[in-house]
Amino acid sequence: MYLESSKRCHGGRVDDAAVDHAKDFLLLCPVLGLAIAYAAAYAYAVALFAAQWDLEARRAARNDDDDASSSDDDDVFDVAPHRSAVRRALLENYDSAMTLLVAPLLEYWAYPFIEARRRRRGAAASAAAAGRRAASG
Repeated sequence: MYLESSKRCHGGRVDDAAVDHAKDFLLLCPVLGLAIAYAAAYAYAVALFAAQWDLEARRAARNDDDDASSSDDDDVFDVAPHRSAVRRALLENYDSAMTLLVAPLLEYWAYPFIEARRRRRGAAASAAAAGRRAASG
């Protein structure tokens, strides 16, 4: 590999520690790329939630204006849920809450289940390969 050959211990001109740091950085590049893509998707989702809330608030305000002209003032203390800031906070934090709820399920149930299936399939495949070798040899 080019990076290994550039180390001083292999006759190259670059310090060994600098090459190791460069290799570590190159190993991080795919993770950083995924983090950037996730951040962009997250920002898009939050903006979409905010836009939905704003659109719903505008519709509610328009409907309230239509109702205000035809009704008397007996609903002064009526607070509709679509006017509440709680709804917007719920929309914006839904994905975080789902991550907190689903992550333990994946960690303690799904991933061990998948790993156990993979091990069973691997053991069965290696046993089948050993049987084929024994039959052919």
